[in-house]
Amino acid sequence: MSSVLVRFTLVAVVAVAAGCNKVSQDQFDQSMAQMQSQLDEQSGGIEANAAGISALQVELDALQAELEELADEYHAMVERYQDHIMFASPVNFEFDSYDVRSGDQAFLERFAHVVGHHYANSVVTVQGYTDAAGPEEYNKLLSQKRAENVAGYLVEHGLDGGNVRAIGMGEAHQVAPGEWGEAEGGLLNRRVTFVIESAG
Repeated sequence: MSSVLVRFTLVAVVAVAAGCNKVSQDQFDQSMAQMQSQLDEQSGGIEANAAGISALQVELDALQAELEELADEYHAMVERYQDHIMFASPVNFEFDSYDVRSGDQAFLERFAHVVGHHYANSVVTVQGYTDAAGPEEYNKLLSQKRAENVAGYLVEHGLDGGNVRAIGMGEAHQVAPGEWGEAEGGLLNRRVTFVIESAG
């Protein structure tokens, strides 16, 4: 609470007390003590919140630094927002498949370790995608299975299952619009991304 507001509150209490003949000194002192107690409590809450925000910022900074190293090594992309981090992973899928490829397992294990080490209580949302082939409804289901398989792999390697979610995005936000099948753009479209945010 600002000093101006505190002074205003105290003046108001004094004015009320002065205008009422029946307010004793003891009652006035008791009211002032209660008010001071409330002010101290609010001040402590503000300080605790500020400390919590600072600690969260440190965790996010450390997580972003490690994710950027991971991104450099695996040619991925990290984007930092106010309340979350978006990580475009190098994890892709064979055509019409939702199995995690053996070549992607090492990356997922590293990713799980980095997030678990720096930001253990975060919520990780795995977003699955498909290429443009096939009916939209089928692709929505396929993308959900891809997200669920990757989410399950992360949980197997240390992340809290209660904090890992899977969402199928279908054909949305294609990296190579309209490409599918064995074409390179089709492989890029068949992917997952990660959104990492505070559990609080």
